[in-house]
Amino acid sequence: MQIHFSNWGFTYISLKKRFPIRLVLISILLFLHTHGISQDHKDTASHHEITVYIFAPAQAINWQSPATLYKSVKKSYLASFFHKKKRFLGHLAFSIQSPLIEKPLYISIAATDKKGFLKQLFQRKIGLGILGYPFKGDLETDEYVLKSLQYHSKKNKLASIKYQINEAAAKRVLAFLKVFTGEQQNHPAPSHNYGGAFWPLYENEGAGCSALTLAALEVAGIPLPEKESWKINCNIPISLIGGTLDENKKVSLRKIKNTTQWFTQNGVENIDYVPYEIFDPNLLWQWFQKQPKAAASPVFVKNNKTDAVLYFDYRSVKTPTENSIFSKRPVENFFLHHYYPPIYIKKNNNTVTATSK
Repeated sequence: MQIHFSNWGFTYISLKKRFPIRLVLISILLFLHTHGISQDHKDTASHHEITVYIFAPAQAINWQSPATLYKSVKKSYLASFFHKKKRFLGHLAFSIQSPLIEKPLYISIAATDKKGFLKQLFQRKIGLGILGYPFKGDLETDEYVLKSLQYHSKKNKLASIKYQINEAAAKRVLAFLKVFTGEQQNHPAPSHNYGGAFWPLYENEGAGCSALTLAALEVAGIPLPEKESWKINCNIPISLIGGTLDENKKVSLRKIKNTTQWFTQNGVENIDYVPYEIFDPNLLWQWFQKQPKAAASPVFVKNNKTDAVLYFDYRSVKTPTENSIFSKRPVENFFLHHYYPPIYIKKNNNTVTATSK
C-alpha cells in the first residue's frame, strides 16, 4: 500500500477543529492496523511452501566400506534400541503448505514389514542385498510425523529447509503425490513399496524416505546444486548379496564385517558387483551443519532454541510444467527384479517388462 502523506495532512487539518488530536491518531492507527491485517491475509493466501525435515541418525553412518557401514549401523541401532522414536539410520520427510489444500500435508514413507526385514537379514541372510530389496511400505500419518518432529526437535536432532515456491510448482507436487499414493491399474499404490533402489519418478515405483523427499523437490523445479554431495555411490561385491537376489546363497554378517572395501576391480556389472546409489540423511545433516558458517551462502539462517532453519525463495523459478512428471526406468535394476507390479523398461525404442520373481 502507498500512503500519500499530503492527503493525510489535509485530513488532519480539516478534522483538527472538530475532533481531539488523540482521537484522530487513534482512528489513523485503527485504519492502518485493519488494512495491515487484510494485506497479511492476502499474502498468506498466495503462500506456497515445501519444508524438508532432516532427522539425524542416532550415530553417524559410515559408508567408507562394508565393514564400516556394518559397524556404524550396529552402533546407531544399539544407541536407539531403548528409544523407539529415534531414526537410527536418519530420515527425511517433507510438508507442503498451500491454499490449494485444506491443511498442510506431512509426507514421510517407511517400511511396514519389519518381520520381513528381519527374515531377509537373519533367516535368508540376504547380506547387503538389504540395501535395495523392496519391502512393503506406506506413508506415515500426519500425527505420527508431527510427534516425531517434536521428539527430534527436543533432542537437537532435527533440521529444516524451507523452500518458497509458486503456485505452478505446488500444483505439480500435489499431482505427483496423487499418483504416488493412488492405485495404479488395479495394482497397489506405489507408496505401498519401500526400498533403497526405488526412484519414485519412474513409473509405478515406490520410494525410500530420501528418494521421496528429493523427488518432490525435483518435481517442483527447485535447483539443488549440492544434490550430488548428498548421495552415496558404491559398488557392492556380489559376494555380499544373497538370498533370492542371488541363487539363495547365504551371507553371514561376519563376512560383511570383515570386508574392508567396496568392489574396485574390473568386473562385470550385476555379475561381479552391483552398482548402488542412495541419498543419505546423514550426509544432508552434515551438509546442513556447515551452512551457517558459509559467508557466501544465499540463504537466510534463523536459529531457534533447538532447530536451525534455512530459507530459500524460489517463487520466481520457472516450473518445468512442459515435462511429464513420470518416466520409464531407462536401465533395468538388479534389485527390482523382485518388485511387483513389474517395472517397465525402455530398451531400443521398445517397451519390455522386467522379470518379476
